[in-house]
Amino acid sequence: MRGWAAAALLVAAHPGWVAAAWVRLESERFELLADAREGEARQLLNALEQFRHAVAVTVGQPELAFRPPARVIVFKTPAQAAAYETPGAEVVAGDRTVFILAGSPVLSRDWQKRLARRLIETNLARMPAEIEQGLVVYLSTVRVERTRIFAGDPPPEPERTPAWARVHLLATHPDFSGKLPILLRNLSRGMEPAVAYRNSLGVGAQEVEKRAAAHLAAGLFRAASINGLPLNPERDFIARSSEPSILDPMLAALAEARHRATEYKRLLADAAASPDPALATAALRRAIDLEPENPQAYVLLAGRTSSTEEKIRLLTRATQLDRRSAATWHLLAQAYRESRRYAEAARAWLAAEQAETDPARREALRRQRLDLERQRLEHEQAERRRAAEEEQRELEKLKAKAIAELRAAEAKANRSRTARDPNEQVVAWWEGPAAEGKARGVLTRVDCLGARARLHVQTDAGQTVQLLIRDAGQVAIRGKGELTLGCGPQQKRRIIVEYFPKPDKAAGTAGEVASIEFPE
Repeated sequence: MRGWAAAALLVAAHPGWVAAAWVRLESERFELLADAREGEARQLLNALEQFRHAVAVTVGQPELAFRPPARVIVFKTPAQAAAYETPGAEVVAGDRTVFILAGSPVLSRDWQKRLARRLIETNLARMPAEIEQGLVVYLSTVRVERTRIFAGDPPPEPERTPAWARVHLLATHPDFSGKLPILLRNLSRGMEPAVAYRNSLGVGAQEVEKRAAAHLAAGLFRAASINGLPLNPERDFIARSSEPSILDPMLAALAEARHRATEYKRLLADAAASPDPALATAALRRAIDLEPENPQAYVLLAGRTSSTEEKIRLLTRATQLDRRSAATWHLLAQAYRESRRYAEAARAWLAAEQAETDPARREALRRQRLDLERQRLEHEQAERRRAAEEEQRELEKLKAKAIAELRAAEAKANRSRTARDPNEQVVAWWEGPAAEGKARGVLTRVDCLGARARLHVQTDAGQTVQLLIRDAGQVAIRGKGELTLGCGPQQKRRIIVEYFPKPDKAAGTAGEVASIEFPE
């Protein structure tokens, strides 16, 4: 609260000192406000654009940009910058990422570290920690001389680590020319380091480590030249008005952003300390309303909800805001697993594995992901079995319905028959076409096919004939004993079937049944 109050007081009490000397310039990717001479401000803005370009070339992403766009405020003295808290730190204020500088308007190594780290974290997926650390130190020594850029000057001795030497070797040695961006892209996509090194560089990771150690021991570190942007600081940067009506609200917005950040931290602390779950939840929801682009409150609120779907919604939003948090991806993967959404869980687990920088934890996540894959396969197999069983039950219902309809038709036909004299001779009568085929033998099986049926007849000649009953109501059945047909194997009943020779390839039958006689 103290920092915000001091900043608000500074803006309210001293609007005149802003208007008199400040310069406001704009380039393609930066807005610069400087309490300096215009020439110095233009040179600083050129250095900013060229440095961003150097980072983009090094990591192989031409469209590298700040998200949100960058605004750089350069105060003349540290005392003036102190009202806005830590000089050199960045804060999101409104629609801008605001950086504060104090003193001489030049890019120091510490400031270039901050810029490089911010660009890497907001544009690239997580890579191994030693790679990112080496990149930041390597980029911190970039030199800009108008449109000429030099990368690779050695840092002070304490920062000449194996991580830095590895990046320096890959970025400057002719054997690896143009290959570092490919390696970084493969690593950021989650490729295993051993595979990424071999595919990107043509040599294994152990060979690279050996050469990097020799490179560090030799101490011969030459800088590489990078083609700079064709910028003319005196012509290519747009000068904007620096009137208090424009600048003062920007400084007030910065102070308010820092005030909101302080309030946000207080709400998170209140939620953590509150023994009342309802009060803690309310504090976290107020924090989200205050800073909707900060992922921390979403994660904490997800931990307090009992609804799996609400937990998934909150954690999904948190991963959208910070795709580099392995812990958040892991929580999201576990929530998906609880809801048996195994495909989404596998993707979240892979993202957690890719975002993890500690090798041991990364391996643990990999094992958990493989175990989840086993669970997913088992779940899918169970679902297939359930679907097959459901389909079989539906088929049995259809069979039972067909049999019931067949027996109902038989019963109806039997009821409609009039009693006749047992001595009366039955004369066959049929007005339709005569059935040309006849099969005499033993009925061995009846397949019920919905409303249809398929007869298997073992003929007296030793052949098996399959015949189709297309419509049971159109088949005449006569003879002795039981005159109904049941599904499945039969008790080897003698049968005479007259049929029309109409082969049906789909049913595997030789003809359609016209009449059935059971002679015994």
